[in-house]
Amino acid sequence: VFRYHDQIRTLPGAVAVRQALLDDAARYLDELAAESAEDPALARELAETYHRLSLLQGEIFSPSQERVLVALVNAEKATALAAGFVHRSDAQLPAVNTVVDMWLNRATIEARLGRMAASVESLRQAGAVAEAARARAPDDLEVISRLATLEGRIALALGAHLGQANLGRVTQAVDVLEHPLDLARGEVRGRWQTGLVPDDVPAPVGVQGLG
Repeated sequence: VFRYHDQIRTLPGAVAVRQALLDDAARYLDELAAESAEDPALARELAETYHRLSLLQGEIFSPSQERVLVALVNAEKATALAAGFVHRSDAQLPAVNTVVDMWLNRATIEARLGRMAASVESLRQAGAVAEAARARAPDDLEVISRLATLEGRIALALGAHLGQANLGRVTQAVDVLEHPLDLARGEVRGRWQTGLVPDDVPAPVGVQGLG
């Protein structure tokens, strides 16, 4: 389905066909989901597929496919299925990192819909998974960068950037901001690390001047 979708996405008049392809895929996934409770591998595959559906349906740079409410439904299905495998002892690190991305996507959609409290909760869920990933791989730069990124996003959602929708909790945002800033500076276990400058961290730095 995704191969065909990607092949026709730039063709004139393909919007309806693209929507139909994604909707058909979602219905098929719904039928399979009932079988995933006892099968962690299937749960992971379905969760990752729902996640991709959500990304395509909610993509900002394709207005004709910007179906935010539908994207949120599939994001919720992805995170619900993820609970079936992400905390297992045999869950692989790439799968755990993908679950972090699922929660981040869900948080982004909720924020776009103005559901800031729900968005912050999704970011905190992402944080719990990211912390679990870090416990498994404390020196993995990708894991640390994800953790810094999402904590930076929590600070933004709480009120670290007055130029975007937030909950107005500036003091709390400043407190939350300290950890991602430390991670971004590379102050991890007393070592300087390169590559730890998440996109979301520089923006809220100026909030410290609000205190």
